[in-house]
Amino acid sequence: MRNEIGISSHGKSLEEIRERNNRVDILTREFLIDSVEIVSCFLIRNFENGNPRKSKDALEEKLDYWEAEEFNEFWDDSFGEFEMGNYAYAASDILFNVDKQAYINEYNAFTVNEKP
Repeated sequence: MRNEIGISSHGKSLEEIRERNNRVDILTREFLIDSVEIVSCFLIRNFENGNPRKSKDALEEKLDYWEAEEFNEFWDDSFGEFEMGNYAYAASDILFNVDKQAYINEYNAFTVNEKP
């Protein structure tokens, strides 16, 4: 496809560029744009979530479930305990282990609201 369209617009007249662009049908244009968008989104998310050069949030590394007892009690009092068959789990324990970033966000909101 690249060879059919041409590799660049350098040194071409506006008419030659229009002619080159018209060689691509609408379906192919949409496919190319959608493909670029999907790959770009994947790369951005992968970079944001898994960039090894990016240091982790200091709070996330330091925050231990057992050290946030006051927040855990508040969260558990608000949402209770969840039972599944013979098992029961505290709401704070579930949040910490399922979505640690959400736990950190809620912990931060709690600590800001609790300050005098």
